[in-house]
Amino acid sequence: MEAIGLAAGIVQLVGLTTKTNQAIKKDTARIDDRVSTLSPGIDSIHQKCDFEERRTILGWLSPLNFYRAQQDISARRQADTRHWFLNAPEFQDWIYGANNTLCCPGIPGAGKSVLASLVVDFLRQLPSKDSSTVVAAVYCNFKDQEQQNLENMLASIWVQWLEESSTLPAKLVESFKTCNSKGIRPGLQDVLQNFQDSVDACGLVYLVIDALDECMEEVRNDLISNMKAISLNLRLLVTTRYIDGIMNRFRSSPQLQIRADSGDLNKYIRSRIQRLAVQVQPQVADEICRSIIAQADGTFLVAKLHVDSLATKVSVKTLKQVVKSLSGTLNDLYDNAIQRIHTTLSQEFQYLARKALHWVAFT
Repeated sequence: MEAIGLAAGIVQLVGLTTKTNQAIKKDTARIDDRVSTLSPGIDSIHQKCDFEERRTILGWLSPLNFYRAQQDISARRQADTRHWFLNAPEFQDWIYGANNTLCCPGIPGAGKSVLASLVVDFLRQLPSKDSSTVVAAVYCNFKDQEQQNLENMLASIWVQWLEESSTLPAKLVESFKTCNSKGIRPGLQDVLQNFQDSVDACGLVYLVIDALDECMEEVRNDLISNMKAISLNLRLLVTTRYIDGIMNRFRSSPQLQIRADSGDLNKYIRSRIQRLAVQVQPQVADEICRSIIAQADGTFLVAKLHVDSLATKVSVKTLKQVVKSLSGTLNDLYDNAIQRIHTTLSQEFQYLARKALHWVAFT
């Protein structure tokens, strides 16, 4: 009997153990489900923290943001234009051939900055571009010369490289933690050394510098010299006005003049005509285009200012009168534009209009 009782007790114990194990498994499964539900949220928090820390470090590295300039200038670009430049042998050889430097001079108003933005977008979409290829842009601006010093310029190019990298260099993160707590930014030698270490892992480095003439002479010379020293695989394209010092520096490099193509001007003018207050018949539109293109002399700016002079006309007759009298130097056109601003806009909008005109004229 004792044996039977002992056996029954063991069976009962085994049953309890089995039920307990089953209950534990159910609880464990519930916990696993809850952890699985929470995991994406936790990962998202980590990613957000990593992203914010990354943005903070890159912002600390350089206050210059050429992505914003690239976006703003690209937005002004007339669609389906400037293919002549992309197809030019000099440009194709700069991308794929032996020439690693291309100087692109142009007169004021030729559309140098807009063309530079096109080149940057084109390079970033190259089918042959891989993860080791870097595309960086610098938009020089005479109004920002104080901030566009050598350290900030070099650091901003490095930031554009780091934007393409999945992780930040450990030395940079450590430098940020050390320096930022003291309220200081990296010095020139720190930027050069760390930039050099990063670029060593790169393949090609395409650097587009727009309006080099608007950069202080000492800064622009040091910027180019340091970039060439940093990367042996640097391909440099610069746009500039005809400044003797700059042209002499690039006299041994291929040059490709920037000039508004008549076909591009025609597309631009027609797109603006469609937005005029008066409906323009095709024959009149043809006449407007011919007259403005003849006056523009290879500059988008002159074409823009002439079309702007038509914006306030409310009849075809007055449009024709204005078109027949088109003439004047750039200075005359500026004066006319300023006069229209004062006579057609309220006081609160005059400042913005003058600022916009100044921005267009000097970019």
